Amino acid sequence: MRRYFMFFLLMFAVGFCFTAFSQNLKEADPQSVAKILSTYQGAGTTEMPIVHKNTRGFIRFLSAPKGGYFATPAIGQKSFDISSAVKEYIEQNIRAFSGIDDKTTLEIKSIQEKEDYSIVRITQNYMSLPVFGSGIVVKITRDGKIVAISCDVLRDDTGLTNIDFSQPFPVDKTKAEEQAVRFILDNNNDLQNQDIKGVEETYLAVYDPGMLKQSGAPCVVYVVTLTTDGEEKKVYRLLVNAITGEIRLNYPLHSAVIEREIYDANGSYNIPTTIARKEGDKETGIADVDNVFNYLGDAYNFFAVNHDRDSYDDKGATLRAVVRVPIQNAYWDPTRKIFWIGTGFCVDDVVAHEYTHSVVENVADLIYFGEPGAITESMCDMWGEFVDLTNEKGVDTDAVRWLIGEELPSGVTWEGNQGVTAIRSMKDPTIYNQPDRYNSPLFIKTTSLSLEDYGGVHTNSGVGNKLAYLLTDGDTFNGEQVRGFGIVRTAKLFYGALELLPPVADYTMLSLALNASALSQGLSIEDRFNISRALSAVEILPEESDEMSARDFRATALLMDDDTPAILLSWTPPPADAYSQVTLVKKAGSYPTSTVDGDKIFEGKDSYFLDVNVSSGIEYFYSLFVDMVELPPVELYDSAVAGSYAPQVLTQEFKSLDPREPVAKEIFYSQIYFIPTGAPVNPLDGNKYLGGYYNYDAIFIPKVFSFPVERQDATGSSYTIPLSTNGLVSFNLTDVQFPFFGKKYGTIYLGANGYISFVPVALESTKNFPSLSSHFAIPRISFLFSDLAPDSAGEVWTRRLPDRFVITFENVPKDAAGGIPNSLSGANPGSSVQVELFFSGHIRITYLQLDPNSCIVGLSDGRGVPVDPGQLLSTTIPYSLQRYTNFAQLPFASTRLSFDPSPLYTVLPNQNISFEVKTRFTGGSVPQLYATWLRDDVPPFADLKNGKGKFSWLPKQEDTGSYSLRVLARLGDQYAYQDIPIIVNSIIVKPQALNLRISSQSPAEDTSASRVVSAGRPLVASYDYVHPLMVQNPTQYAEGLSILYWFRNHEMIPSLTNYLTVPPNVTKGGDIWYFRVIPISLGNIVGEESVSPIIYVVGQPQITSIYPNRGKITGGEPVRIRGNGFVGIISIKFGGIPVPSFRLISETEIEVITPQSLPGTVDVYIQTAGGASSLSQAFEFYEETTPEPEPPKRRFIISCGRISYDESNMFGDVLFVSLLLIGFYYKKSKKSSVK
Repeated sequence: MRRYFMFFLLMFAVGFCFTAFSQNLKEADPQSVAKILSTYQGAGTTEMPIVHKNTRGFIRFLSAPKGGYFATPAIGQKSFDISSAVKEYIEQNIRAFSGIDDKTTLEIKSIQEKEDYSIVRITQNYMSLPVFGSGIVVKITRDGKIVAISCDVLRDDTGLTNIDFSQPFPVDKTKAEEQAVRFILDNNNDLQNQDIKGVEETYLAVYDPGMLKQSGAPCVVYVVTLTTDGEEKKVYRLLVNAITGEIRLNYPLHSAVIEREIYDANGSYNIPTTIARKEGDKETGIADVDNVFNYLGDAYNFFAVNHDRDSYDDKGATLRAVVRVPIQNAYWDPTRKIFWIGTGFCVDDVVAHEYTHSVVENVADLIYFGEPGAITESMCDMWGEFVDLTNEKGVDTDAVRWLIGEELPSGVTWEGNQGVTAIRSMKDPTIYNQPDRYNSPLFIKTTSLSLEDYGGVHTNSGVGNKLAYLLTDGDTFNGEQVRGFGIVRTAKLFYGALELLPPVADYTMLSLALNASALSQGLSIEDRFNISRALSAVEILPEESDEMSARDFRATALLMDDDTPAILLSWTPPPADAYSQVTLVKKAGSYPTSTVDGDKIFEGKDSYFLDVNVSSGIEYFYSLFVDMVELPPVELYDSAVAGSYAPQVLTQEFKSLDPREPVAKEIFYSQIYFIPTGAPVNPLDGNKYLGGYYNYDAIFIPKVFSFPVERQDATGSSYTIPLSTNGLVSFNLTDVQFPFFGKKYGTIYLGANGYISFVPVALESTKNFPSLSSHFAIPRISFLFSDLAPDSAGEVWTRRLPDRFVITFENVPKDAAGGIPNSLSGANPGSSVQVELFFSGHIRITYLQLDPNSCIVGLSDGRGVPVDPGQLLSTTIPYSLQRYTNFAQLPFASTRLSFDPSPLYTVLPNQNISFEVKTRFTGGSVPQLYATWLRDDVPPFADLKNGKGKFSWLPKQEDTGSYSLRVLARLGDQYAYQDIPIIVNSIIVKPQALNLRISSQSPAEDTSASRVVSAGRPLVASYDYVHPLMVQNPTQYAEGLSILYWFRNHEMIPSLTNYLTVPPNVTKGGDIWYFRVIPISLGNIVGEESVSPIIYVVGQPQITSIYPNRGKITGGEPVRIRGNGFVGIISIKFGGIPVPSFRLISETEIEVITPQSLPGTVDVYIQTAGGASSLSQAFEFYEETTPEPEPPKRRFIISCGRISYDESNMFGDVLFVSLLLIGFYYKKSKKSSVK
């Protein structure tokens, strides 16, 4: 069972991350936005312009449909300067694009003139310094009509307003260059200081990390460009903070097809002086020379014919290349304008890839880091393959179609694919450990400044590559069926988008640019829907598509007042100005895939339609196509069986007007069991459509007094989940997917407010807080959707079992504002509930004591709050449907055909796997069972004729992989199915994570050692992944989805899971930091956990008191210093004099031995690794003096005489007085006797 515990560790990851937040962020001026939109002219056009804004209302993208434009003052003038017209237009409307206008200026960077239009690129300056990466791209026609604008600029100067730009900065140019050189040396062990030289003049600029999706406020930086004189010349650009000297960004100016270079000393690294072959020369007979000559010509011709482009600069530049360089690599050198092609790398797609690098640099100048760098690599891959597939050279069979570098010579090695000639697959990027969609676990999202892959440029390009493949050839992926456009149409679509991209474009901007390109090229609405499906498949549609588009599409079966069947279609439309129209299409048997695939029954702007043209017993499938104005078009789906009663929505709301009355007492100590039933919603290889409530049967079991799954038993234990109030964590199920309403999900999200969702939820979103509208807004399981506070008391824990994933809330109280405790449960007992998610799709919720003031329980299909037909169609439907469920009134047993839950099965090659599946049914008849899977052979499954079926299989070595066996059952008109996951593992050799290191980006630190680090430093994790078989079989044993999680003060920080960097604003004095790694191979082989060195973070020390606060000038006396932050002590001084010794008692107290000093009051000073502190006039040194002896004191005994005594002869004096008194008494006694 250790295996399941380790798998749980794999699953645990948080669904949110740290973000910087400021309440003073500037927002767009609505009047300025309205002003720019008022310039739109679209007479005669049926489409509306695309207007995409960021979260603060600033325009990022603006595009007019074909025939429309945004008017400039230049329209109607016989002659005008295009650059002046564009600049004036942007300056007049700058508040629509940026929140800063008084400190910024605009500057024309370039103008690319085409036959009918020009592309004008503008950069931004702040306080006379260029804003790094800023860009406004304007597409304007010859007659002054703007048809598109994309904009990514500095929009907020938070962090800059306190900087005095008139004074020299703390870090000067020389220090910045030294820091940049040091950074290159630290990351390149084979380089020496003399190998690095400057290429361009270092200059000051303003850099906003947010423009590249990095953390941190805008800052002033030096832009340093360096080149290396090693075997292969490289050019790097680094941004050095002018205040702190910190490296804020680095990326290369050359681009290599292959990330790892293996150098060969057999050739020269210099540019030859003799031209081997020029235009008009005959073939030389040297293969590399002639091949590169031809392939550069192929690339040139493709861009010339399809994009009307004359060479990479569109000005006929001479194509210069150096071949047979002794490197296993190829790259474009932008500083020398030369293509460097390594020996053996003269193949068509590689050469065309490098040619495209030169084109992208001249068209969009995308920054080679993060997402813009990944888009660059993807663009180069796609045009490299376009040229490869059209130049009629080499091997272009279906087997190698969409492989990059498939003709590289055997034995060329590169990181991640040693011994395999192809370097990437555009059709299936995951083969080479690349993501094929934006939210893939393979997608790199890191803030690390490591030189390795520059934020994932070669990895994250897989998203764009998959998109290009889908749009070119067409395919079904991630639930979306995409129709292929062919090579030329796809190339033109992407080229039109490339012209609109600013330097820091991300994948969202690419999706908007593609939609704008489709509009400008006059593509039909069907083609634009097809593009939208492809964008949805790779998950790069803008985030606001779901919120701003149509939603809540639902089909509800009705019976009219005359008992004739009807189906009500309802939806929530977008804002009126956000869409053109909706088109509702109907079909029997399957969902319509376009507006012409089926019967078009409605077209226009409305929120519902009543379909009365239906026949009882037939299931109708409806697709709602929404033509959006600002965003790509949207499709929604639902189905209903005519003549049937609409199923209940399996949801119940519990609330009470009297807070003293217990809420949800009907479900105290009970179970609600949701059982999947009905026919499959999606094909086995599809995952697009969401089913309905008819896909579930539900039963209620009372008097349940314990949880079915214990926290710990002989088979394993649980894992505690640190959930904050209103927090959210995510779980990656890794080797299985959970089916919900017929759609499968590999990641689930657990909300602190008692729900499980299948899409991420923003913490501040209304969807995170309990209400019926929130419940129905997204697919979710509301097991106790209420205001809960799991971080104040109680516990949340999970377990992974062979057949299910278990989530338990135990004694979790309601939020502090929850009100009066309920009278049945006692004072503040909290709520205890357990949810079992069976991998078969069954859901069992067990309730013990509960203490909410209100809550929602049940399932949501995410289609919005169900509409009451009786209210919507009161004149036609004289009744209302009772759609909500009273769970306590449900039956104890299911009456519909279903399956018992089945677990995940794992087996090794040549090991027999055999299991039975069992159905639940009523009546005398027995259901028929049969099975299918996605292999070419028939599954070895037999119907046992008793409601059971048996599967038996002996997999071979070549059968290693994951499979899904679909078992179906039919009994009359009832159907049920279950998808059973089967994994055939290879012989397990576990990977290792070795050499775990933590860097604080401080010079000369030993990153492999535990040590003290100052507060406010970033912590960057690194390690070496090792597997003995990764060279022979990289697709199985190379690194896959390894899990890295950080610990602070020995508690795991969920929000930093799988992040390499802890931001500097997170590390605080007194913290203890380290990370753990679970190495995982591409074949999901899990290695043993490794632990990093420990970092002790020290902050600024503070002295509060000294005791005693005075001592002798001779020193040597013990004194206690009290305060905090006493970690990593470097020195302690009294009045500038170091103490001879000290003893650290705790972080808040030190015992020191005072030094010798002159008399007087002095400051006490402490310096630690975290800084220095002093307490003024805190200790007094005094000089001890020896007093002279005093003369004896004489004290008179009888005041009237001279009788006295000396303290030094006290005994004699006392004796004298005693004798005197005796004599006096004797004399008195004698006189008495005479009388």
